Amino acid sequence: MIKGVSRLKSIYWGKTSSKVLFVVFAGLMFLSSYFIYSSYKIYLSNAEEATLKRLKGISNTMSLNVNYKSQEHLNNRLESGNYADIESDSCYIQLHEYLKKCQLINNLKTEISVLYLNRIQDKFFYIATSNDTCFFGDEYVQTIDAFSEKYDQGAMIGEYIDEYGTWLTAFSPILDESNLAVGIIEVDILFDDFINKAKGQLYRNLLISVSICLITGFFLLNYVKKIVIEEETSKIKLEKSHHIITEKNKDIIQSINYAKRIQSAILPSTNALEHLLSDHFILYKPKDIVAGDFYWLEEKDGRILFAAADCTGHGVPGAMVSVVCNNALNRSVREYNLIEPGKILDKVREIVIQEFEKSNEDVKDGMDIALCALYENILEYSGAYNPLWIVRKDELIEIKADKQPIGKFDNPLPYVTHRIELQKGDTIYLFTDGYVDQFGGEYGKKFKANAFRKLIVSIKDKTMAEQKMQFEEVIEAWRGVHDQVDDICVIGVRI
Repeated sequence: MIKGVSRLKSIYWGKTSSKVLFVVFAGLMFLSSYFIYSSYKIYLSNAEEATLKRLKGISNTMSLNVNYKSQEHLNNRLESGNYADIESDSCYIQLHEYLKKCQLINNLKTEISVLYLNRIQDKFFYIATSNDTCFFGDEYVQTIDAFSEKYDQGAMIGEYIDEYGTWLTAFSPILDESNLAVGIIEVDILFDDFINKAKGQLYRNLLISVSICLITGFFLLNYVKKIVIEEETSKIKLEKSHHIITEKNKDIIQSINYAKRIQSAILPSTNALEHLLSDHFILYKPKDIVAGDFYWLEEKDGRILFAAADCTGHGVPGAMVSVVCNNALNRSVREYNLIEPGKILDKVREIVIQEFEKSNEDVKDGMDIALCALYENILEYSGAYNPLWIVRKDELIEIKADKQPIGKFDNPLPYVTHRIELQKGDTIYLFTDGYVDQFGGEYGKKFKANAFRKLIVSIKDKTMAEQKMQFEEVIEAWRGVHDQVDDICVIGVRI
């Protein structure tokens, strides 16, 4: 370590330190200039937006207060060329005085205008302004396309430039009783004052920024070598720590893989499954190396008991819970000689709660499960949240589960055992929620139970092996780039 630090000192004391300093200094200058210029642009943008909204508010309010009949009267005089004594016209006087008053109240430096569009000539003409000079009948020479395009709706017009400077404009229509525009009220403001103020602030901020950068650069010159050396020393330590973590992670993975072997040992063997459930498939896809989901099989007094279970969590925590729940199932059948699914689940719940109550902490873990007992042509079923689906010809029959988990639950009730008389060709499906809860598809949504139901019906005539392959291909295509969110367990049994 000491030798490595000495080598770093010799390297960074030369030209490299100057290069590092230059890069840091240049980066600092660039960032400060960028943020200052960005703030300048944001200020202008906010100022423009606020000003346009203010102008639009003024024009909207004014347009509502102008009598459209008076406006139509003045329009008719303009169309007929009757300009004589217009300044004595009561409608003109009233409109002119209103414009002057609004300009004064709103502290506007530029005049407010009422314009009229001659649709035949496609030209705008002045009706009245807040200026004491009468412009009635004069053509409005400023060409703004939005005036014509939005004549009946009004609009806010961003920056435009003419010989007098940069302007912001808003206008609103004066509507008749048919909601047709008979004129517009146009309010504008010279934006140059805002621009000049922003530029002044920009130059001041740049000057301050350059001064700060120069001072900072001076201190960086004295400390850059020390900083670089410390960073490299930390890097060496980090690499050493990374090596240690990698080795420990390797040990952890090896331990989890061994745990997988143990969990696999408690699952039913292939031989047992083939012997007891000859025409079947099991799709079992743990999210992690070990799983909280498991499937279970037992034969007792001529009955074939099988289940799909989903324990709290996944990965190592879920796997630990699954061992407790698997053991509770075995004890309920082997030790307590229970064969009815509902009574088995009652006993499993009792055992699981007893096991977790040994802890000083309040453990509320448990499992959801679908449990079946098959003998002759009779199927008995009981479930905790997980239902039973039976496909019979073209019909999918659902037997709903009790809405209470295996574990601690307020006001628990005995689990109900459902008895179903099966027919040849019926297919039984047990599953956990991992398949239907998988995110994917074009919009990253859950697969959901309805899509699962349609999938099962669509492949009902395929063999069990083909169905398993189809289930796996569909969920993988649906998942796409998304991570698997939970363990998946689907069991199919054909009678």
